[in-house]
Amino acid sequence: MSRQEPIEYQYIHRRAGHVMVAFDNRLFVWGGYMELPHSEPYTLMTPSKCLYHRAIDVFMYDPMLKTWTRRMSNGRIPMQLSGSCAAVHHQHMYLFGGWTSNTSDKYENSSNSLWRLHLPSLTWELLFPDGIPPFPCDKAACWVNKNRFYIFGGFGPYKEMYKMPGITVKFVADDVFPSGWTDQLVYYDIETNMWVWPETHGPKPSPRAAHTADVTGDKVYIFGGRFKDVRMNDLHCLDLNSMRWSGNLTESAIQETPEGRSWHTFNFVSRNKAVIYGGFNTTQQVLTSRNLITFVAVSGIAVPAIFLISSALLTIECTIEGAKPCTCPITDVPSPCSCLFTISNFTSTVTATPDLLATLLGVLVAGRLGIARSHKTQASTCETEASGNDHAEGLLVLRFSPPSLQRLAIEAVCKHEANLREQWGLLPHTLQHILEVRTSLESIS
Repeated sequence: MSRQEPIEYQYIHRRAGHVMVAFDNRLFVWGGYMELPHSEPYTLMTPSKCLYHRAIDVFMYDPMLKTWTRRMSNGRIPMQLSGSCAAVHHQHMYLFGGWTSNTSDKYENSSNSLWRLHLPSLTWELLFPDGIPPFPCDKAACWVNKNRFYIFGGFGPYKEMYKMPGITVKFVADDVFPSGWTDQLVYYDIETNMWVWPETHGPKPSPRAAHTADVTGDKVYIFGGRFKDVRMNDLHCLDLNSMRWSGNLTESAIQETPEGRSWHTFNFVSRNKAVIYGGFNTTQQVLTSRNLITFVAVSGIAVPAIFLISSALLTIECTIEGAKPCTCPITDVPSPCSCLFTISNFTSTVTATPDLLATLLGVLVAGRLGIARSHKTQASTCETEASGNDHAEGLLVLRFSPPSLQRLAIEAVCKHEANLREQWGLLPHTLQHILEVRTSLESIS
């Protein structure tokens, strides 16, 4: 890696406000910022002092090689952004909104631009869809279903909207900053290059930001987020075929529901099981709990049964088609209050297919130390032994299925490198390369 640039740009882990998506058995990380040292103690009103990461850089993580690779993208490079949301459709990552420091107005830096990154070639393009665009915002949630890239919620400045028959969008202004929360639901039709505001039925979730969303089948579930000074714990489902909202499912939950939070993760690890991890509660405390939600069909409605997963060595129930339920260990999980990473929205967004999530096992990267600073710099936290650092410096893997025999064999050979290296030449070249890279001292190339 070149050393001709500021050392700050070479950090993959020291960032918040980035996006992370999964594609081709790798993780792609883009954007975000690095919080710089402050001379005075932080408060909620302390102005952000940060360095935005270069928009031209894309970091890729290979879970088999356990290495990061930094590549320069090309095409029409986006502005430097944090708090964007991103999702993958076929070979492209779609990136919407975010907060930029490139404008003169420090309070209204929200964007509603839509970018597309071709992941194999790392080529950017700025899209110009027809139709009425979403509100400029950051901290929205997004997902892909079929050929549609959906956006819900967000925090940003108010703007006048055209009257749309059957469509009502709520905007609730913040009491301090000239921005607010919305309940906007809009999708980008990838085939027609058009913004579409779908008409929905049923009780729509309230305006919010820093919430999470994930898709299973043709249903999307939205959990939590912030509205004014409250971090919510409501869970809503939208049937993407009928466009009908379920209402708050936590009201009928079989067990106790998780604490209200923002900046958390919410990811399906199987068809009917999702995991909530971490977050930031209403009293500005870091949450270290992990909750497994199993959706149980009751009278045709998926009602969540929520379980608190303990730390240290964890187990969850894994149901395999045509097999008996079994329990599998979840390892490499921090003890309470030791680490908190998020993979959603502002701190980091992860989008992956269920198969890839089962392979990657929910990889989490980056985060920021301390409490929230202001409306545009709130993020979940990560406390490490090096308490003087302001960012997390590691990558955490939550394992929800047993590792493959190949992965176990590679781990064993690497562990006993001193005794087995002389025999590596007998292996196929692909495996030799994996072993050489895994035992190298360089983790970023």
